[in-house]
Amino acid sequence: MIRRIGTDFYVELKITDKVTGEAYDFNGSENVKVTTVHQEYNTLKKDQNFTISENVITFQFSSEENTHLGTYDAKVEWDEPTLASETGYIHQVVDFTGVFEIVPLSYNEEIGVTYVGEAQGVSKDGLSAYEVWLAQGNTGSEADFIDYLRQPTEEMSLAENSRVTAESGRVTAESGRVSAETERVNAESERVSKESDRISEENNRVESELIRTSNEKDRKSFYEDANSLEGARIMNENSRIDAENSRIDAEAIREENESTREEQEALRETAESGRNTNDENYTYNEVIRADNETVRSTNEGVRKSNETLRESREADRVAYELTRKSNEIGRENNENARIVSENERISNEAERESKETSRINKEDIREDNEADRISRESTRVSKETIRVSNETSRVTLENERVANETERKSNESTRVSNEDTRVSNEQARIDAEAQRVIEYNNLNIVEISSEDIKNMFT
Repeated sequence: MIRRIGTDFYVELKITDKVTGEAYDFNGSENVKVTTVHQEYNTLKKDQNFTISENVITFQFSSEENTHLGTYDAKVEWDEPTLASETGYIHQVVDFTGVFEIVPLSYNEEIGVTYVGEAQGVSKDGLSAYEVWLAQGNTGSEADFIDYLRQPTEEMSLAENSRVTAESGRVTAESGRVSAETERVNAESERVSKESDRISEENNRVESELIRTSNEKDRKSFYEDANSLEGARIMNENSRIDAENSRIDAEAIREENESTREEQEALRETAESGRNTNDENYTYNEVIRADNETVRSTNEGVRKSNETLRESREADRVAYELTRKSNEIGRENNENARIVSENERISNEAERESKETSRINKEDIREDNEADRISRESTRVSKETIRVSNETSRVTLENERVANETERKSNESTRVSNEDTRVSNEQARIDAEAQRVIEYNNLNIVEISSEDIKNMFT
C-alpha cells in the first residue's frame, strides 16, 4: 500500500496458520502487541493501538506519526498459553515486511486503505518451527533445520553483498555531494555577502561622488559670487576715487575762492583805508568796494556751493567705502567658505579614491571567490554524477535482489504447497493404515495402543 505523507489511514493484518492455512484463533492469547518500524530509521518505531476481529488485526497509522518518507514493516507478537511449555505459554512473533510505503505526493498513492498479509511460521498447536519442520516429514537435527533455512539466504548473499557495496558507494557519493553542496552554499553565501559589501561600497562611492559634484558646484558658485563681489568692489572703488577726485577739485576751488576772497578783503581794507585818507576817492573806491563785495559774495556763494558739493561727494565716498568694506568682508567670507569647501572636496575625493581602491580589491576577491565557487560547483556536479551512477547501479542490484527474492518466495510457496500436499497424502495414508489396523485388531481381538501403531510405521 502506498500513501501520501501527513495523512491518516488504516492497516489490516491477517494471520493464518502456516500448516493448515486456517484462520488463526486469538482466543486465550495474552499480551498481544503490534509494532510498526521504518525500514531505514529503526528509531521510528511505535507500538500501535489496535482491534482484533477473528484473525484480522486493524490499527490506524495517524497523520501525527506519518512524517517520514519510506517503507514501514509491522510486527505482531503475543503469548499463547499451552500446558506443554515450562513457562505456561509460548511467545509468538510474526513479521510483515513492506506493509506500506509513504510518498511525498498524492498522485503516487494507491487507492485503498488496508493491507492484508499472512503470518509465516505460526502453528496452531503451538509447536516450534523445528517441530513443524519435522512434522512435515523432514528429518535431521536442529543444525540441519538451520542449514535448510539458510539456503535461500545464501542464494541471495551475492546479490545482497553487491547491493550493500553499491549502497556504500551511494552513501559515500551522497556524503561527497552533501559536502560539495555545503561548500557551494557557503561559497555562495560568502559571494552574496561580498557582493552586498561591494554594492554598499559602490553606493558610498556614488554618494561621495554626488557630494563632490555638489561641492564643486558650490565652489564654482562661490567663485562666481566672489568675482561678482570683486567687480562690485572695483566699481565702488572707482566711484570712491571719482568722488575723492571731485572732492579734491571742489577743495581746490574752495581754496581758490577763499584766496580770492582774502584778496578782495585785502583790497576792501585797502580801499577802506584809502577812503579814510582820501575822501575824494571815496565814491570811486566805494563803487570798487561794492563791486568787490559783489564779487566776494558771488565767490562765497560759489564756495558754499562747492563746499556743499564736496560734502555730498564726501558722503557718497563714505557710503561707497562702507559698501566696499561690506563687499570685501562678503568676498573674504565667500573665499573662506570656498577654501573650506575645496578642502572638503579634496578630503571627499581622497576618501572616494580610497573606497574605490577598496571596492576594486573586493571585486577582485569576489571574482576569485566566484571562480572558486564555480570550481567547487563543477566538483559537486561531478560527484553528483558519480552518485547518480552509483544509485543507478544500486537500484539495478536492488531490483535483481527483489526479483531473486520474489523468485525465492515463489519457489518457497511451491515447495510449501507440495509439502502440504505430501503431508496431507501422508496423513491420509496413516489414517487408512490405522483404519486397517483397527479392523485387523477387531478381527483378531488384539489390543494395540496408539503408540504401537506409531512404532509400526516408523
